[in-house]
Amino acid sequence: MAAPENLPRVAIIGAGVTGLLLAQGLQKVPKHGYTVTVYEKQPEQTAYAREWTMILHWALPIISKMLPDDLVPDIHTAFGDPFHPYKPVEEIPFYNGGTGELMMKIPTEGCRRMSRTRLRKLCARGVDVRWGVKVVDMEVVGEDGPVKVYLQGAEGGGCEEVDVVIGADGSGSFVRRWLFDEKREVADATNSTVAIANGLARYPDTKLAERLREGSKVCLVATMPGRTFVCAAQDVVDPDDASTWTFHTAFMWKEITPIEVPITGDEASELVKRRAIEANLAEPFRSAILEAPRDATFFVSQLKYWVTVPWDGRGGRVTLAGDAAHALLPARGQGLNQALADVDALLSLFVDIKSSKLHLKDAIGRYEQDVFERGRKAALGSLEDAKDFMSTEGFETGMGRTAKEGFKRIQNDNV
Repeated sequence: MAAPENLPRVAIIGAGVTGLLLAQGLQKVPKHGYTVTVYEKQPEQTAYAREWTMILHWALPIISKMLPDDLVPDIHTAFGDPFHPYKPVEEIPFYNGGTGELMMKIPTEGCRRMSRTRLRKLCARGVDVRWGVKVVDMEVVGEDGPVKVYLQGAEGGGCEEVDVVIGADGSGSFVRRWLFDEKREVADATNSTVAIANGLARYPDTKLAERLREGSKVCLVATMPGRTFVCAAQDVVDPDDASTWTFHTAFMWKEITPIEVPITGDEASELVKRRAIEANLAEPFRSAILEAPRDATFFVSQLKYWVTVPWDGRGGRVTLAGDAAHALLPARGQGLNQALADVDALLSLFVDIKSSKLHLKDAIGRYEQDVFERGRKAALGSLEDAKDFMSTEGFETGMGRTAKEGFKRIQNDNV
């Protein structure tokens, strides 16, 4: 294994936000950054096909630490609504999805809604990403040898040697399965009882668009028994022309029989509209789904989660981050924020490796001890959050988990 004075070569598996931000941060380490390669199984032209928005709140202040100085001024290009001025505290409205009545506004510190696609494109600048290259196997050579990464792509296969592999390849992580020796009962994400339809739409009815944008500076949420609706601006091209605004809608409902294969196209559009009618959603939530034009894109899938189980990192040579380390349900918007906490922790330790304060094995060990406990709490907490989001009781009484804790990072989960 590389000694501290010979910087470890790093392979990151997965070019999602987690992997790309980690690559940027490692390259940014003072004086001479790390040599980092990112492997992404999707070709570049199709990697951005699935789009939604993500919320950054308690982790927002640390994102500038990860990006190089020349990219920080462009972070606004990833905002869903770049024309909405930053506020130290935002209020996210929660409505009764059946009556349309406002139940409460939850104050949220330092909050921004981000386009997943545009944030990924920003974070990919200047990073060595091998698009369309799939990792099919790995091999750790001895106690001090390299990690051999076996690759497969459109131009054939190959093998590259690195010192550490970080799996940031999402909830269905290959690296996680490899760490658990393909013990699928441990490594595979679990189907929840909740399905989600993510949709992108521009509305011919500009009055509807104006109403949605006014109510969703960050996002608006409507809850009812067994269902949740979320709406946020995904792109505002011209703030004075509502016909240029694109909205991201997410509609969740209980689906006991798992949707094993994601549904797209007309079938997805028809399904989500049928579910909205069955729910008898109030306005404007109902129209946000039913009046989506034919060119609107919907993607329906079953939500999955993975509660962190400690893994054997092979002496600090292979580890996990982001959804690969803790796959959360999207209730209080903790997923991206927890992923950035992983990146922040790893970067701090890699700085110590470079300054010879820590050996790679010890650094990764410290990171894993943190993420084993934090990831477990976050994943279990997200299951409780999802129950809270699919009900009105907690918001109407003010006693629900979200009503009491808001979107902040909960430090002392009793889970």
